[in-house]
Amino acid sequence: MSRQTHDDRETQVITDLESSFPGVAGASTLWTKVPDGGDPPDFIAALPSGSVGLELVEWLDGEQMTVAKGRESQRDQIHRVLAVGWEQEYRPKNFRGAFVEFGNERIARKDEAPLRKEFYALAEEVDQSWDSNPDRSGNSCYMLEFPGHPLIQEYFSIRFIGGTLMNHNWVHASGDGGAFDPGDAVEALKEAIDKKLRLYSTAASQQRLKAHNLASLDLLVHGGFNAFAYNTPTGPYSLEDLSRFAAQYFASHPRRSIFNHVWFFNSLGVDRWLCELSPRFYVYEHKV
Repeated sequence: MSRQTHDDRETQVITDLESSFPGVAGASTLWTKVPDGGDPPDFIAALPSGSVGLELVEWLDGEQMTVAKGRESQRDQIHRVLAVGWEQEYRPKNFRGAFVEFGNERIARKDEAPLRKEFYALAEEVDQSWDSNPDRSGNSCYMLEFPGHPLIQEYFSIRFIGGTLMNHNWVHASGDGGAFDPGDAVEALKEAIDKKLRLYSTAASQQRLKAHNLASLDLLVHGGFNAFAYNTPTGPYSLEDLSRFAAQYFASHPRRSIFNHVWFFNSLGVDRWLCELSPRFYVYEHKV
């Protein structure tokens, strides 16, 4: 299957928006993608009052996404090296899962096969010594030291979880956790708005916009899976809280007159969220 392009993703966002909140920019509005080389804006809709342009920008902290995607790639590698083909390897009797914690160093290609061999040898050792293992506390055995297994020592720490093994993969690369600054999500939203305001203030962008003879120019800030997976939009702030921060930021921006309307659309799962940030603050009701 071919990789989804930037245009494909934006078209998907608009399709989702039209389906979830029909007529946002006017009754029975249908957005048409502007061909490459003709943007900005990204989309245009024809209304009785004139053409409306819509520019899209993704709510995403690029630096955070880069780091998180790198970690995701490491988890994929660990799964390939250790978990694929687990059915043909040693099956523990006293624990039901091994959660591999890892640092920033990727597994060298030359280490992949011997590391896998070490891992399943360690699993057998831990399983057979489960009742007397000094690293075990209750149902969990957390190991930081691996005598006789230098590659595991180099790359991992491992937590084994006791219990009966079911007939499914028991080897897992741990997800990222820990502290999160909720201000990151707010700043990422502000930066997305500022990025488009600065871009559209240039002479070249203004000249292209005039060529479309628009009656109105709107901005849609959108978030979906990427925001959820890579920008961690969680913590004490709700989507309405984040929207209010963004609305206040836009209202005080010196270039705010560039856009007539600004919306914030979150398209993850069934909980679609649409909020008008400017000129009024209004949360739309999503009718499933």
